[in-house]
Amino acid sequence: MSLFPILGGYCEGFLANYFGIWSHYLIAFLLPSIIFQVLCLVVCFLIKHQGIARVVIHNVVPDTVYHCFLFLLFSLPILTFFLFREAGMTREEQTLYVSTVYPNYRTQFEKQQNYAVYKFNTQFLILIIEAAIIFFFSTTVFVFITVDMIKMLKRLQKKVSAVSFKRYQSAVISLVAQFGASVVMLTPLTFFVWIAISGMENAQDLVLIPLFICALHSIINALVLIFSNPQYRDFVFRKIPMSRFKDASLAFQSRSRIHPRSTRSPRP
Repeated sequence: MSLFPILGGYCEGFLANYFGIWSHYLIAFLLPSIIFQVLCLVVCFLIKHQGIARVVIHNVVPDTVYHCFLFLLFSLPILTFFLFREAGMTREEQTLYVSTVYPNYRTQFEKQQNYAVYKFNTQFLILIIEAAIIFFFSTTVFVFITVDMIKMLKRLQKKVSAVSFKRYQSAVISLVAQFGASVVMLTPLTFFVWIAISGMENAQDLVLIPLFICALHSIINALVLIFSNPQYRDFVFRKIPMSRFKDASLAFQSRSRIHPRSTRSPRP
């Protein structure tokens, strides 16, 4: 939860309440997790793109460049964690900061034990720049790879069977839908940062809206994954078990016709 108009927040959860983990560490873990999720989607696009590219022999990236690129991508969440950890203050510095800058809220903060307060510094500026770079980079890679995969799917249709082509096509559609679902999480966070930078007064109620939308991200992502993937969709709607039952029933009937049971003749 946020602490507007102060840039900060507190956590109410299992780790915070029962293990007493400081909110600063929990937030420092949450931000790299979000970045890691977006980067994993980018990597999924790259893997699918290279899988199609090797079949049609078009825009194949060398393995050395590919692995170096993956190493740089997955080093970003680690960098984010350490930058955000250094951007925070100690608990003693937080108490002094609130008493000096926000003396009217001192009594309320004394009642709250597990909270984290921040102020804009060099580390925060680097984090904002990094987030902007990741956002534009992910969007650019997403658009380029999606357009290129759509072009390659036309070539792929001539080289693989109809069943394989349908699998490739459904995988691309599922990835595009999941990336779109991630925008549901990134857009409210961008709005949240904009409110924090603008320093709007009485924005506590307004901040709850993007936080509420972010909380729905897991549900939205799960629904998108189910409805955009035929296998998951069939499993949820019980189509796969029913089809197996029908196939087993037909197979049993065919075996019964080939090997009919012997019947005993009635006694005279």
